[in-house]
Amino acid sequence: MRGTTIEIGTRGKQAIKNGLWRWDLAAYYTKLRDEILSVDDPARPGIFISGNVENTIHAGIEALMGASFSLDVSNRHRIEPLLNLSLNHFRFDNDAAFADNRLPGVPRYAIKGEVLYRNANGFFAGPTFDVVSKRHADFSNTYEVDSYALWGLRAGYLAKKWEVFGEVRNLADKAYVARTSVQAVAPADAAVLQAGEPRSLYVGVRTRF
Repeated sequence: MRGTTIEIGTRGKQAIKNGLWRWDLAAYYTKLRDEILSVDDPARPGIFISGNVENTIHAGIEALMGASFSLDVSNRHRIEPLLNLSLNHFRFDNDAAFADNRLPGVPRYAIKGEVLYRNANGFFAGPTFDVVSKRHADFSNTYEVDSYALWGLRAGYLAKKWEVFGEVRNLADKAYVARTSVQAVAPADAAVLQAGEPRSLYVGVRTRF
């Protein structure tokens, strides 16, 4: 396959009253010819059939934004929000079979973020969140997969050369679809959904040399 991409972006940081904020922002537009796409064979689940599609478009915006706000004059206590945002517009381009349908498996938007409290002694803690919009599991855009929102908690201690941390993901133990297989036209009872992880606890240690 071959294509042309146009991309523009900006990256920087700016001091503000009692803190700092930073950003990394990019917008892109890609026009592809003969993109290779795969579909699950309904007669043989787990077997994928690949082929080329004449014209597709991949466009979107990717943004990472963060900040650090001091809560006191000595800067011992800080609040640090962080947000990662992806806006996606992936679609066929005047395709003979699927017109301008959206490409399956790609959500319209995905958001991941956290808001941490940090102490000068190295302790940090705060909530995390993930939000993913609806997406399709077939090229015909007839099988729609629900959106979901997950919450979690992260905490730890950061020293000069090491860090210990713990994280609880999917705190509400929400049932959701993490991944999908793709079919050309998926019926309502198609076996294309893969469940996401339940409430989970992760603990680890990082070192720096």
